[in-house]
Amino acid sequence: MINKLTPKQEKQLIEFREECLKIGLSTEPIKREIKEYKEIIDYIYKNYLNLSSPVIWYVDSPLMLNLLTNLVFPHLEKFNLWNNLGNNLGNNLRNNLRNNLENNLQKLKYFQNIWWGNLDIYWLSFYIFPEKYLGVSYTDFQITSLEYFYQLCQKIGWIWYFKDICFISDRPIFINKKGMLLHSESQPAISFRDGYSIWCLNGVNVTKEIVETPAEKLDPHLVITEKNAEVRREIIRKIGIERVVQKLGTKLLDKKGDYELLDINLGENRFRPYLKMRNPSIGVYHIEGVSPECRTVEQALNFRKPKELREIPISENGEDWFQQGDVCIWKKGAKFVKPKPSILT
Repeated sequence: MINKLTPKQEKQLIEFREECLKIGLSTEPIKREIKEYKEIIDYIYKNYLNLSSPVIWYVDSPLMLNLLTNLVFPHLEKFNLWNNLGNNLGNNLRNNLRNNLENNLQKLKYFQNIWWGNLDIYWLSFYIFPEKYLGVSYTDFQITSLEYFYQLCQKIGWIWYFKDICFISDRPIFINKKGMLLHSESQPAISFRDGYSIWCLNGVNVTKEIVETPAEKLDPHLVITEKNAEVRREIIRKIGIERVVQKLGTKLLDKKGDYELLDINLGENRFRPYLKMRNPSIGVYHIEGVSPECRTVEQALNFRKPKELREIPISENGEDWFQQGDVCIWKKGAKFVKPKPSILT
């Protein structure tokens, strides 16, 4: 059993992490030559899918593949390689791409044989590092498989396995991020050679309009019409909370600490109360609509709770409770809870 890494192993871990990040974030064009991948793909088809060698077809982006397989080749037989690998081997860039494809292509068939190519480095590294540097033993088959998949993810973008045909996607032409989150305030956060692009603010998928419209020209009414809480948060972060409040023509109904209950003009003098609250973990503000009957911050906070939590009496000396979006957590059997969440994210 290994309880602690040696100084040498710690250094190797950092170096290996940087190597893997470089693979996962690569924007170098792939080599569109079958000889680059034939041995590896033939191995996968033989050992994991029990199929003969396929034809390789290159595409410029995951979107193009989805269009091809749903509109041009709708009857291609698909294979879920994930389950096969799981039996033998043991959520911001990957998830943003996956969510964007699902949200924009809801009417198309979702393909389950997708494999993430260079983005698979995150889980491959988890198995490769212990074998290479910590002396963890695998079977010969597992070692060979890991090595092949590691080689493949260094060479390609995404990959899809079908009977008789294997699709390989190119990598993006650029990736913009802030820290580990996809982010750009003026252009796509990620873009492919065929023009398929994704716009993100602080890791949240938003529209092209929200990203590329200057803050001073962005319509604050988007805060009211947008249904997704995370997108609303990013709109407010970009425009600025004070400008949003000013432009929407609000009236202050109540204030308590970082919370304000605002009556916002929805247009034609139709007002509705919205709770303005600060997310302490990232230091930005949210605005969320509450019941028209709410006239105090306490009533608005109570309205946002699930039914079970609303039934627990409020007291300044009550138990702490926590809220993340629509999810609330509190102590089982609590007799009283505090008026507002101790942590709001």
